[in-house]
Amino acid sequence: MEPRYVTVSALNKYLKAKFIEDQQLSNIYLKGEISNFKYHSSGHCYFTLKDSSSRINAVLFSSQARKITFTIEDGMHVLVEGSVSIYEATGQYQLYVRSIILDGIGQLYVQFEQLKKKLEMMGYFDHLHKKEIKKFPKKIGIITGANTAALKDIVKVISNRFPFVEIYLFPTLVQGKTAANDIVKSIKKADQSKLDTILLARGGGSLEDLWPFNQEIVAQAVYDATTPIISAIGHESDVVITDYVADVRAATPTAGASLIVPDYKEVILLITHYKKQMSQIINLRLRNEKTRLQPITNSYYYKNPKALYQEEFLRLSILNDSLQQLFHKLVSNQKQKIGKFDTYLSNHSNQLIIKKQNQIQIINQKLQFDFQIFFKLKQNQYNNIKERLHAYSPLGILKRGFTYITKDDKMIVSAKELHQGDAIEVSFIDGKRKATIND
Repeated sequence: MEPRYVTVSALNKYLKAKFIEDQQLSNIYLKGEISNFKYHSSGHCYFTLKDSSSRINAVLFSSQARKITFTIEDGMHVLVEGSVSIYEATGQYQLYVRSIILDGIGQLYVQFEQLKKKLEMMGYFDHLHKKEIKKFPKKIGIITGANTAALKDIVKVISNRFPFVEIYLFPTLVQGKTAANDIVKSIKKADQSKLDTILLARGGGSLEDLWPFNQEIVAQAVYDATTPIISAIGHESDVVITDYVADVRAATPTAGASLIVPDYKEVILLITHYKKQMSQIINLRLRNEKTRLQPITNSYYYKNPKALYQEEFLRLSILNDSLQQLFHKLVSNQKQKIGKFDTYLSNHSNQLIIKKQNQIQIINQKLQFDFQIFFKLKQNQYNNIKERLHAYSPLGILKRGFTYITKDDKMIVSAKELHQGDAIEVSFIDGKRKATIND
């Protein structure tokens, strides 16, 4: 029997059908490490899934890639669900991925790093946005779990260090799926309470336990708050996103309590120290001023203060006498001027009156002459205008031999208005005559 030869395409189609028929291969779950990850412009993703001794090519189509909530990178350990089949064009079998998630703790760590990188690029960690913590607060807020060891330690430390401060508690969930939303509500409520500082705190725990403080909504609430916030989450080795966004990071809740208020005993010691320093400075200044004052107290004028102004009194007396003499001299000169002017007026008043009367008479005569000339000029202008108006008046026109015709008291201005037999009236300068149109 001769062998039957088939094409490569037929073989690949046959093998693909076998893959599809195998239920184990159509719905398979794999775990491994991503390498050679490539993102195509079409939106499809191509990568290799490998373990310590083997690998398989994989493709994630754009419709599925859009559902991924994290950025895929080489080196990630992932859990993959999909199917295995043959790509007919090349004859290679590959994994068609339907879903992909990060493997265990690695998933949380990658999400943490990605959010940290995102917020850092947005400037949420910049020192320009950090607010200064008040050294001597009057009112502080504490956001932490209710009836927890962390809360008891915080209150104890604050009460011992600075018992004068008012403490406002905002009990909140610090663990679990709804904790992030509860923390955001507490931050907003505390921020609206007109506090000097807010302490956001939680005791130690695993990465999963501390995860609410790695949520973007919590980081946003810390960033948006106008009240300075201290982040004191977990143990000293624990670091969460709120530590980067907050204005100050404390290694532990107890350390946060120490940062939010000063130690009043240290303050008293500091005040005592400053008081002592101030007293020393004042005493030194007094000694220096006394040394400077000593030569003055031994001086002649200090012991005889009247000597300072005796000479001034003498100068004032001399100036006063000089002023009196000058005043009397000015008054005498003015009296002499007034007397001379009075005598001049007495001798020349009649002459001045006669002179002014003559001037008035001359001006009056000139005004009368000018008025007569002006009146005659205006009278001639009036007569000329009157004659011109009379010459152009109807009577003036008739006087020059012209007449005008009326019919039925209506002025006739055209021959076409008259017909044979019409009765008309002809007006002359000295009367009227009736006539009839014959032709």
